Amino acid sequence: MNPLSEPISTLGTTIATAIQQTINAAIRSATQSLRDELEVLRQLNDQYVDTTTAQKIMGCSRKWLETERKKPGTVLIVSYAGSKPTYSRASLHAYQMSRTVTPHRKHSRRG
Repeated sequence: MNPLSEPISTLGTTIATAIQQTINAAIRSATQSLRDELEVLRQLNDQYVDTTTAQKIMGCSRKWLETERKKPGTVLIVSYAGSKPTYSRASLHAYQMSRTVTPHRKHSRRG
């Protein structure tokens, strides 16, 4: 059937249905992504790694890791085995995800 020959109300309903289906598909996809992310965090829960392993996971230097862990409000969870810090795998993963969601912005100086 030619959509142009349909009454306007039918055409509007068809468009509204298509929009609703698109929105529902996007919600399902986002919900599944969040479920997948939650499952990863559950699997990583209560697993702690030493500083060297944390550096490998994060791709960073020891100094950067120490600086990040001391920042107020950091998502990095640290436990101490004796005097040495160990990092929660879940918090390392959460930190990486927060960096991909909020990209770093370069600030330029204006002269």
